[in-house]
Amino acid sequence: MPISPVNVPDIPNPGTGFDSLDEIRGIVAEEVRSNCDDDTVCLTLDVEVQEDEADSSCTFLGFDPEAGRQVDRGTTLTILVSGAGCLAGENGNGGEPTPVEPEPEPEPEPEPEPEPYEPQPDEPAPGEEEPPPS
Repeated sequence: MPISPVNVPDIPNPGTGFDSLDEIRGIVAEEVRSNCDDDTVCLTLDVEVQEDEADSSCTFLGFDPEAGRQVDRGTTLTILVSGAGCLAGENGNGGEPTPVEPEPEPEPEPEPEPEPYEPQPDEPAPGEEEPPPS
């Protein structure tokens, strides 16, 4: 079965501001999903943030490759954004997951100390031999 090319989405419009990078990524992923024949996100989404400390918003600039082009499934679609607002939040560092310190492994609980040995009245203590039967 031939695999048809996929159109690069033409939304959102360049210059549109968003609350976060995650919001932009979600809108683009849904648009890509609707452009794919099998209802999957068939393009690899990446993000390039052009830092602008003076701009506290998160502004969509465009795509690479450009909107409206046809690309093969699996092509990397780079979402171009600018503004310090894109750097805030969970994935605000260019689309890479924020490193998280692994939680330390819980220490194993110490094994209880064995109870001291107490011989039974008709049992020899350890290391002693049992007297021969009389």
